[in-house]
Amino acid sequence: MKTIFRKHHLKNATIFDLMSDNKEVKQTVALGYLMANDSQFLQSFINLPTIKMRIESFDYSSNLKNYDEVIINTEKHSTENKRADILVEFYQNNTACFAIIIEAKSISTAVSSSKIEQQLNDYLTVQDFQLRTQNKIGCTLTKYDLILENPHHCTIAWREIIFLLQKSRSQLAKDYFNFLINIEGNMKLADLPHNRNTA
Repeated sequence: MKTIFRKHHLKNATIFDLMSDNKEVKQTVALGYLMANDSQFLQSFINLPTIKMRIESFDYSSNLKNYDEVIINTEKHSTENKRADILVEFYQNNTACFAIIIEAKSISTAVSSSKIEQQLNDYLTVQDFQLRTQNKIGCTLTKYDLILENPHHCTIAWREIIFLLQKSRSQLAKDYFNFLINIEGNMKLADLPHNRNTA
């Protein structure tokens, strides 16, 4: 028997269509959900060269098989009123190895490098995200690639996430891909930028 879940005008709704909030928050929370429930996508994400290089700088592996627990928080608040969009913590033998703090902006919005880097600086210095490791990677996820000054920061463009989604055979990844396209008003992939923003 075939069953189909529909919501309002959506003929084939998914778990991502149940998320409520503004577009930017929905994109971020949905990405965190995908990371937590699709290990192949998470592996592809940490294998992105800019992420992998920084993981290995801590003398840790970018292979998920070397970790027995990964905790993914979305919209995590600190007592200093800072909010991390996505916080990914990697554990091995109950020991915190490293954490990736992702500041994500809407797929359709350009941002200033200096402004978003200041946000990352704040996140990396704040002590009350209850992290159990000092090995922290600050990562931006934005419409454009950015040029950042801090060597502990890295930048990822949304088109790289789109590329990973398109390569994936996972149904959940395909659902998230369709969710991204629809949430941006039937955005065309050709509209995704390829040049660098040096603002």
